[in-house]
Amino acid sequence: MKTFFKIFLISTLFLTVSCLKEDDGMIYVPPIQGAELKPEVGGPNQPNQVWVDLSTGNMKMTNRTSWDLGFYTGDQFAVILNTSALMSASPVDGYTDLAEINSTNMAGLMSVVQVANFDPNNINYIDDVRGNYLNDGTVIQEENKIYLINMGYNIPDGPFQPGTSYAAGTARGWKKIKISSEGNGYRLEYADLNSTQTNEIYLDKDENYNFRFFSLVTEQVMDIQPPKKDWDICFTVFVNHVFDNNGNDNGSYIYTDFVMSNTMANTGAYEVITTESTLLSDFNDFSGSDVDESLFIYDDHRAIGSNWRIVPGAILKKDRFYVVKDPNGVLFKLRFIAMSKPDDSDPNLFWRGYPVFEYDPL
Repeated sequence: MKTFFKIFLISTLFLTVSCLKEDDGMIYVPPIQGAELKPEVGGPNQPNQVWVDLSTGNMKMTNRTSWDLGFYTGDQFAVILNTSALMSASPVDGYTDLAEINSTNMAGLMSVVQVANFDPNNINYIDDVRGNYLNDGTVIQEENKIYLINMGYNIPDGPFQPGTSYAAGTARGWKKIKISSEGNGYRLEYADLNSTQTNEIYLDKDENYNFRFFSLVTEQVMDIQPPKKDWDICFTVFVNHVFDNNGNDNGSYIYTDFVMSNTMANTGAYEVITTESTLLSDFNDFSGSDVDESLFIYDDHRAIGSNWRIVPGAILKKDRFYVVKDPNGVLFKLRFIAMSKPDDSDPNLFWRGYPVFEYDPL
């Protein structure tokens, strides 16, 4: 960030601090600095989710298949699937006992509970792609209802080819679950699909976080997201709703190099379109007085999404940048610098999964 911008920001800090949100009676003041960050997505198979806090520059990296279910910590009953593991699910009718569910009587349902098979109906088996998980925005909506869980795919091992990303490895199999509210938390029953023995765990809520996370594989409560006000964007693999060039619905499909914003904690974002020749100057000159509050998107965590790049080809779009308002009301501008890196032995080849971006507070 340029020196004059630092001086300007310091001189105006006390004028703007009254506009910041309060938390337990204390005013939150962000660090007075910008940065260039390189989220460790992990290369072509993109094994990591990276949760970024723009106010501190902190980045938390978590393996994207290390959790399966997220339990909302607010007043509503809401349970999300791990989109980065390409999971899907369906309610099961006609049964009340998990022990009765198996691959034989679920064969028909298993054939359709999938992602990325170009069936428009598969959108019914994933959570709301906008991230509006409350008010029936999730597949898992009913308490004490049996759900068939497609666990998605493992992270692929390779070998990998330059210029390509790889989201889906071997299949992770199937589970069956039943969830109910209990006290200040959730009671989860779960089992392998063909098992007649079930397991149970109680997960209490923690209002400092958006969700509590659980792995059906390791049977552990997992530490995934930072506290809900301590992250703004996340680099991740994502399952999105797609349409072909004629507007025909193709259902769900897998995206890599995807950026979600923390709309669950009221993070807003919007895109500023400029030109390739003026991007750098337009980005540098953009100030707080240029922010248009009416453009912030708070109801769709895909506000940045995949809009910053073109695939195939791993082409960075050089005609746009983004404005982000974090959960504390602090404003930032952000532009992407790279989404890949050259091969060490051949600079004409490149490897996906190495994003770089710069940002400054406004």
